[in-house]
This record gives sequence, structure tokens and C-alpha cells, in this order.
Amino acid sequence: MNKKEFCVQIVQSLENVWNENILFDFAVKVQDETIQCHRLILAACSEFFKACFRSGMREVTENCLVLKDVSSEVFRLIINTIYTGTSLLTVENFIEVWQAAHMLQVKLMVNVCEEFAIRSCSLDTWENIYLHAKRFGSYLVLDKLHTFMLKNFEKIRFSTTFLQLSFEEVLDLIKSQDLVVSKEDLVLESVIQWVEYVDGNQLNQILNEDHNYTISFNDVNTDINLFSDEAKKFKESEDELHHNNCLQNSNKTEITAVQEVTTTHSTNPLKSSRKVKLTELLMQVRTCLVSHAALYRVLKLRLFSEIEHSRELILDAMSYQIQKFRHGQWSSAATHRSCSEYTNAGIYVYGSGIFNIITAEKEHQFTITQCRYLKKNIQLVTFDGELYAAGTEEQNPDCRMFVFSDKSWRKVMEMPSHNLLLVSHGDFIYIINKNNKVIFNINPKKREPNLEKITDLPSNDVDVELAIILENFLLLFCTELVNGIEKTAVHKFEILSKVWTRLETLDGPAEQLISFKNDKHNYILQTNGSLWQVDYTSGTGSVEFKFLVKLWNFRKQLYGALTFQSKLIILGNSNRRDPPNGKKTYELPEHFTRISYWGNDSCKSSFVPITITKSGFSP
Repeated sequence: MNKKEFCVQIVQSLENVWNENILFDFAVKVQDETIQCHRLILAACSEFFKACFRSGMREVTENCLVLKDVSSEVFRLIINTIYTGTSLLTVENFIEVWQAAHMLQVKLMVNVCEEFAIRSCSLDTWENIYLHAKRFGSYLVLDKLHTFMLKNFEKIRFSTTFLQLSFEEVLDLIKSQDLVVSKEDLVLESVIQWVEYVDGNQLNQILNEDHNYTISFNDVNTDINLFSDEAKKFKESEDELHHNNCLQNSNKTEITAVQEVTTTHSTNPLKSSRKVKLTELLMQVRTCLVSHAALYRVLKLRLFSEIEHSRELILDAMSYQIQKFRHGQWSSAATHRSCSEYTNAGIYVYGSGIFNIITAEKEHQFTITQCRYLKKNIQLVTFDGELYAAGTEEQNPDCRMFVFSDKSWRKVMEMPSHNLLLVSHGDFIYIINKNNKVIFNINPKKREPNLEKITDLPSNDVDVELAIILENFLLLFCTELVNGIEKTAVHKFEILSKVWTRLETLDGPAEQLISFKNDKHNYILQTNGSLWQVDYTSGTGSVEFKFLVKLWNFRKQLYGALTFQSKLIILGNSNRRDPPNGKKTYELPEHFTRISYWGNDSCKSSFVPITITKSGFSP
């Protein structure tokens, strides 16, 4: 007999004793009913009764305890579950039973109630469950409710319970990749709602002192009240549930009353304490994905005129959106959530012109297309959300550039050489011809793009391995031998004035050097594992390099890297020191919470970040 079967038989025996009403040695008086029990069973299942029996109190010596604050129906249900192992919980009674189980410290009954609470969670019940889970410190239920709130955010955000969440709870919701929203505007709206919330009975209007002001959270030219019909519907149901006096409509009389109330509460400590959290919350909103109209109107709120850093975040998002072209690595405020139709990824070519992506969030690999014209010397670059590729065919040395648009490849132009580096910035793709020592640019959006020479390289001896652009400065990283030792020479080119400046020489090789960036810094990574931070001062053009760490102590072939939130993904060749699955993780907590290295010996191109629709590939 196994342990499970033995336990089942014990419970069955207890049920028989219970049903036969034998050997009772203790009574519990609940309301007007006296329920016979066994001391041993009560002590085994309830810390409350165990403590009573050990205390020697008079009720114990008299074998009868009067129990208050619990109904006879609830206590009998708990006792019945203890003796029979059968739960009789319903949506109507489980909260009362849960409360009694906590009071009596009946752990097994608490567990039963928690499981029932999780199963019965719905839009009608979640608030009541949440309030009691908080009261009882039920982390299991609270964790499940967190998932529920993520999935149902668009509906629960109208509730009083959401508005009464702590800062930490709201932060955990809006920063989650798993938050489900139809548009990021709703997240921004909800943050403002939470910050502007005054107390449990009065909800300050969100926008400004003119409570008829409207805000567009759509890309269309339709203005909607922040409390839309859908919002009012949910708000009214919550009002009934909580018996509060929140607004039921938006007529002028009630708006005037709310204005008086919010004026009275303008120095409310709760509201003031929430205001100081606005910037931290906004940093977790994907503000670059919020509609431009919504960002523009948010700037008119008094709230954003009072908090400079919050205003700067909105202005940064607007600046990002009005850029004529956006290329390459996205900011953290432009990363898509799991529910989005888009995904952030890295793309590279392997095998016979097959284009693969590694999704940044889940780190899954998928094939999205193939280009029969590109077989060798392939360089990739993204420009305004589209993928450009330059390379040669197997038997044809002529280099050509193609663009992948509308799920098909289109030729852009013939290229001067196959030994190229590509980097996009502003209106142009810059092309460094490593053979001819010349830099060109093209505007790929023109009907007939032409190569335009920008400058010669600083010398014919320069062997360029990497090019990056910081504002209006182009940095070239070149191989240099110093006393027979490989070094990395850095040259800076000011695009507007067309002036070259020689910067410092870095230890370590420049060959197959790669670069990447996050919201704070630019980085370069050498094949020997040396990671450098590139500090750039806007305006002056000052560039400094800071060595951070050596990730590995051997040479790797590197193709590229991308960042996603606080994560770094690197693509390079496999190595005998790597794990069998070709993927290895490193740690650098001050800069990245996770560093993933993907090994691929069939890669034939650079590895670049790109944002694509999920319909563009099949999992």
C-alpha cells in the first residue's frame, strides 16, 4: 500500500467515526448549536485548538469551548471537510469559510479555500478575492490574481480596487511583458488615473481643470472622454459593489461638484505621494508606442507641467515618433509586449540565403524568408523598419542591394564592391567600401537611389572592421598592429563638416568587432570577449571608452548583438567550450540582467535588430 492509498483509508475511517457519533471528547458551541468533536482531530488540524488545549483554560477543562465570530454553518462545513475530505465550498460561502479557516488556523482548509478562490476568479469576483487574499497574506492567490489582472487589464483598470493598488503592484503590472492591452495608450491613461486618484470615494477627473476636455487615445481623429461608455459601464458596476459615490454620469452639475471636491483634496497626501511616483511608472510604459495625439494632449495636463522628468519622457517619446526614419536598435520604450502584433527580433542569414530571426523576448528561432540572389559577403541593415541586404551570388562577383518589403525581395541598386559595411542614420544608408577606401551614402527611399561619395577613408592603410554613428559623428574601428600585437584604432568623422579625427587605440583586436546599445550606453564587443562601454557627450562630440569586463578568454567569431529591455543577445560561432545546445549565458548585473550567447556555425551575414509583424513568420 502506498502512502496516498493509506491516507485515503485514514480519512475514510475518520468519516465513519464521525458518522457513527462515537468517542467524542470535546464540544464546540457555535451560536445556538453544539458540535461534538475529537480533541486529537482538532489539535492535529487547527493551530488555534492546539494552543487552546495546551493552555489549560477553563473551557478546555470543561470540554466545551464557545466560539465567536464564526457561524455554525461555516464551522460545521470546516469540521465536515476535516473528517470527510470533502469540500462543500460555493461562490457564496467560500470567503466566509476562508476567513474562519484563517482565524482557526486550519491550514488544510485554508489551502482548499485558496484553490477554490483561484478556480472561481472572474470579473465579478476578483476584487473580493483580492481584498481577502491581501488581508490573509495569501501569496499563492495574489500571484494568480496578478496573472488574471494582466490578462484582463483593460477591464479591471476601471475598478476602485485597481486605483487603490500600491505603487509596487501597479509597477509590476505595467512593466510586465505579459500585460494584455489593445494599445499602449490605455496603459498611459491608467497610470494617470492611478496617480490622480484621491481616495476611496472620490475620483478626481483626469485631464485638467476643464472637465469637458477630451483626449484621443486613438490614431484616428475621434476624441473620446477618458471615461468612455465602456469605462462608465465598469465604473458603475464597481460603484454598486463598493457602495461608493463615484460619478455616475458627466452632466455639468456633477462635474462642478467634483471640481469642488478635487480642489479640496489638492493637497491630499495620498495624491502627493503618488505624484512623485509618476516618472518611475512612465519609465515602464512603452511611451514610444503610444499614439502621437495622446502624447501631445497629455503634455497639456497640469500634472506634467509640475513634474519635469515626466514631461521629458513624454517629449522624448514624441521626438522618437516624429523622426523621419527610425533604424536599428529600438529603445526600451519602443519594445512590444507579448500581446502585440509586432515582435522585436534579430535577423541573420545562414545556409543558402535563408533568413532566420531570433525573437528578443522568448529567444525563439524562426525562418521568415529566403533570397536566392544573396549567397556570399552578405551585409544587413534596417532602414525605416525595412530590411536591406547587400551581397553576391555564388558564381557572380557583382554586389547588389535588395530590400525585403511586403514579403518579397526587390532590387535597389548595383553596389561598387562586395567588401562593404552598412550603417543607417537619418535619411541615408552609409556604405563603407573597404576595398576602395571610400564612404558613400544613398537615400533608399528615392525612386532611383544613387551612390553619393561622402569622403575617402583617413588613409589607405585603414582596415575598417566596424562602423557606428553617434548623432552626426561616424566612428570607424580599424585593425592596427602595434609591435606585432593586434590593437583597435578608432577614427571619428564629423559628417557635417567632413573632418576626420584620430581617437585612442584600444587593446584587443578589431577584427569582427560588433556594437550594440541600450537606453544608457553604446557598447562594443571584441572577439576575445572584451566588452567596452562607449561614452558619448552630445553636442561636443567627445567620445571615451571604458573597459567593462572580459566575457570569455578565447577568440570567437561574432556576427552581431541586440538588446531587449535589460537583456543582451549575442550571435557568434559555436565553440567547443560552449554547451551542446549552442547557447550560453553570462552575467553583468550592472548593465544587463542576462547575456545570452547564441552559437551558429552556418551564419553568413551580420546580425541586426529588426521589428517585424508576427504574421511574417510561422512559429
